[in-house]
Amino acid sequence: MDFQMDKIEKKVNGFNMALIVEKDYLKAYISVSKLDTEESEQVGKPVQDYVTMDNVMIFLKENDIKYGLDLQVMASMVASKKFDEPILIAQATLPVDGKDAVIKFNFDLSKNINLVQDEDGNIDFKALNWFQQAKTGDEIAYKIPAEEGVPGKNVKGTMIVPAAGKDIQFKYGKNVEVSEDGLKLIASSDGRLEYIDGKISVNEILVIDGDVDTGVGNIDFVGGVVVKGDVKSGFGINAKGSLEVNGVIEACNINVMGDLVVKGGIQGSELAQIEVKGSVICKFIENANVFSGQDIKTDYIIHSRVVATGKITLNSKKSLIAGGEIIAKESIIASVVGSSMGTKTSITLGIDVEKTRALEKLKQELSEINKETAILTPAIKSGSEMLQKGRMDLIKKITFTKSLKKYNVNINRIKEIQDEMQLIQSNMKQIKFSYLSVRNSIYPGVKITIVDNIRYIKDIHQRCKIYLKGNEIAIEEG
Repeated sequence: MDFQMDKIEKKVNGFNMALIVEKDYLKAYISVSKLDTEESEQVGKPVQDYVTMDNVMIFLKENDIKYGLDLQVMASMVASKKFDEPILIAQATLPVDGKDAVIKFNFDLSKNINLVQDEDGNIDFKALNWFQQAKTGDEIAYKIPAEEGVPGKNVKGTMIVPAAGKDIQFKYGKNVEVSEDGLKLIASSDGRLEYIDGKISVNEILVIDGDVDTGVGNIDFVGGVVVKGDVKSGFGINAKGSLEVNGVIEACNINVMGDLVVKGGIQGSELAQIEVKGSVICKFIENANVFSGQDIKTDYIIHSRVVATGKITLNSKKSLIAGGEIIAKESIIASVVGSSMGTKTSITLGIDVEKTRALEKLKQELSEINKETAILTPAIKSGSEMLQKGRMDLIKKITFTKSLKKYNVNINRIKEIQDEMQLIQSNMKQIKFSYLSVRNSIYPGVKITIVDNIRYIKDIHQRCKIYLKGNEIAIEEG
């Protein structure tokens, strides 16, 4: 045994008993030996052939060994009359040290690409899911508290104090707070989760250092997004905040709840679909479909469908609108509208854009339901006749029942759509003071619509304001 030991000896019944105790009182041993010749002559011959159980227990009590005793081992030692062999007869109950507090995260904070497979086994390789995001109130992390541990006892019955578990503090940055019980980290804002230098925070802005392309994938983010490069064709951004693009937006689908600022411009290649709840500010719009829930500011618009519920303002001295359809609720301001080549350009003013869009969606839905209902009607009619004559088997009856149910759903939805359309039309506001301001020239080939009035430009007009005067569209030059 390599441990430091205390050894206490006692002569009993002509034998020598030794109590061997580890210094920390974790274990106690008994060893019985025969006396040597000289000692035997002094004490006389043993009365018994071995020590008794009582001898052992008295010896232990005299030395305050009272906990963790193994009576069965001691009885076996006495019965087998073992000599000169330390027998382990008592041992402590060791303390269980407390566990340190641990922090667990509810999100995967690695930047690994995480491709998701749908139910059909398809993978969208543009949805890379390389960042994690949280919403206000989300539990980001939680703490498993430290445990105090369980005390032990040594062979003298003295308590052994366990090492207490160590607490650990949350490390967190902006837009993160600790719950009242101190055990949870809660997001106080929507944004991207960032784990930097052991500290977690929620960044309301997602910054893309380069282009949005195959290396980044589509972006669906609960906050604002800054793209330091371009948004390449075929990729999309869905941002609950604003979007700022330092380069250009190509043929992409963009949906932004805040404002859109494009330091380059929008090159849509007739495929870009840009939907912005706030305002749009960009260098140019070319071959794109752009909607703004507020105002649009740009330098030129070429062959695009551009809609604003507020104003469309083209700022530069050489600003141009040519081709496509431009719609604004309040006003449109540009240097040149149309072109000397007679490019067909449609300008619409004074309509309630939001309600008009809602009407268009309802009309489209109504058209689709009417087509479906027209197909169902003959089958419903013939099925009803067969049912009345009792000539319909079970399979046909099941099919007929499904068709009839769908038909009735469609009829009810048609009535709902018609009521919705009537309500929207009755609440639509016409902005009769809307106008088009041309700082330089407007050319033939331009169609002007203000509220319900239409005028085609047949001559070149310079430095003019076009507005609704009574029931006619007037052109005021100068």
